[in-house]
Amino acid sequence: MKTLLLFGSLLAVSFAVSPKLQGRISNGQTASPLDFPSSVGILISGTSDHTFCGGVLISTRFILTAAKCVSGTNTLTVVAGASDMTNIVEVIPVLNIPSHIIIHPNYSSFFNRDDLAIIQLSRPAILGNYVEIANLPRRYHIPFTFNGWNSTLVGWGNTGNRDNEPLPLQHLQFAHAEVISNFVCGLSHSFVRDGHICTGTDDGGPCDGDEGSPVYADVDGEKLVIGIHSFHFSGIRGCDRGRSAVNTRLTEYLEWIGANTDVEILNYTLKNRSSRHRVVICNGKVHRTSCRKMFKSVFILLLAAVTALAVSSPEQPEFNGFDAERRLPKTEELRGKFGIPPNGSTRISGGSVASPTTIPWAAGVLIHGGTSGHDFCSGVLISSRFVLTSANCVSGANTVTVALNASNMANIGTLIGVSNVLIHPNFSWLLGRDDIAILTLSRDAPNDSTIRPVLMPRRSDVGNSFNNWRATTAGWGNTGNRDNEPIPTQFLMFAIDSVTSNAACQLSYTWIRSTHICVNTNDGGPCNGDEGAPVTVQEAGRIFLIGIHSFHYSGLRGCDRGRSAVATRITEYLDWIAANSDVTIPA
Repeated sequence: MKTLLLFGSLLAVSFAVSPKLQGRISNGQTASPLDFPSSVGILISGTSDHTFCGGVLISTRFILTAAKCVSGTNTLTVVAGASDMTNIVEVIPVLNIPSHIIIHPNYSSFFNRDDLAIIQLSRPAILGNYVEIANLPRRYHIPFTFNGWNSTLVGWGNTGNRDNEPLPLQHLQFAHAEVISNFVCGLSHSFVRDGHICTGTDDGGPCDGDEGSPVYADVDGEKLVIGIHSFHFSGIRGCDRGRSAVNTRLTEYLEWIGANTDVEILNYTLKNRSSRHRVVICNGKVHRTSCRKMFKSVFILLLAAVTALAVSSPEQPEFNGFDAERRLPKTEELRGKFGIPPNGSTRISGGSVASPTTIPWAAGVLIHGGTSGHDFCSGVLISSRFVLTSANCVSGANTVTVALNASNMANIGTLIGVSNVLIHPNFSWLLGRDDIAILTLSRDAPNDSTIRPVLMPRRSDVGNSFNNWRATTAGWGNTGNRDNEPIPTQFLMFAIDSVTSNAACQLSYTWIRSTHICVNTNDGGPCNGDEGAPVTVQEAGRIFLIGIHSFHYSGLRGCDRGRSAVATRITEYLDWIAANSDVTIPA
């Protein structure tokens, strides 16, 4: 009790001198003690960039929160029943041992992926009216996108006005927001993938300090936690409205949660089992009647929909990755009907998954800030200290980081900062010319079976057109199916096709010149995010670099096959590369 009074007194002093609360999470409402009793606050001290985050109680001993909040060496204290931070019901410390702070093994702070952590309390929480356990989704909710559903975001984070507000705010805030599709969300955040669930912010949304906070939804009369807040857009004026808030989608992590906590993941709801209207699932939707009655009741609607399709002009349906895979049991059949390539083609587009040792010189280029319009590109390691990439990717970039041994982006072997970016002096983004840049690493890259510089062409190769040679292009770019894929994709992909003549290439691109080299795309080729990717050929067992991917054709259906992909011809730049790196060009 002394601890509670002292903690409450310190918070009361901070709130007394703070600006008047705007009642926003931001743009939210003040919660009563009974509204969200499973929401908890986490006080953090240590190496984390955060001093406070939200969380949710999922059993008397376990909390879910964001991995970014607890990564590092930290001392954590959980406060529960704290809708008013000056009148806290429970303060429970967390033992600073690895088994009590479990971060998802695939968590990536760079890509905001798998941003989920489990915290074990040092003692069980005492449940009551103001401290309760949250309900997690059931396994039958896994197919649900929740798109269009109303959700509620809860937290003690800033209001977003940059008014020097304390963290946490005194009063727990909440805001209602509609769940939006990952496709729409990807327009604001390029790293969105299936493990995310996004909510609108027009009527309020999370801000700094709300990381780890729960996102609730009313499902069949039961309040479920469908997400844990991960990140949001923070502009000049704070947490600006209009851009989606991104949360970790809990239905993607139910088995991991069950395996690392004492929580039992249920298949179906326990509510209303004795009800005269039993709960059933028809095609992934929950109903309180029989499937036969549901089918009968919607038959007229289905008939009307089919009639409308018959008299309307055929259009490409929206296959938004997660939605299409989860909600359409006949996705591939529909793709074939509308002439859309199947998902199973796993394309770069049209390629194969690389093993860690298949293309050890492949480099991912993470771009932070700047004016290039790129967040991610590919590249190629040419020595332990230098990487080649597309100039278009890094022009105006603020901070660049290179990922090596990253054939699986969820398990990156080495991340190295870039100390210098050198763009070719004649680079022209308008004409796609001299599209090459040299990145100087801040330290030497390791050299092993998974990280190895590519061999350069010999000077005797200058003047070789390489026409009809089989060339390999490798990168983490989109497959070209417009399926709301993240960039980078998780796995390094490669495709093999023949080099085509510049004369044939000019049939698609009139500005091709001798410094370009073109590769057919009938059997697969590069797409968005593959800019800077290496193009290699093999001769007498020697694999060497002939190109850096520059641009490709992007049509209405993505990176269409049939038109050549254009790369920067390396043999035209051997002297420039040698003069600005430590690479020796063989004779």
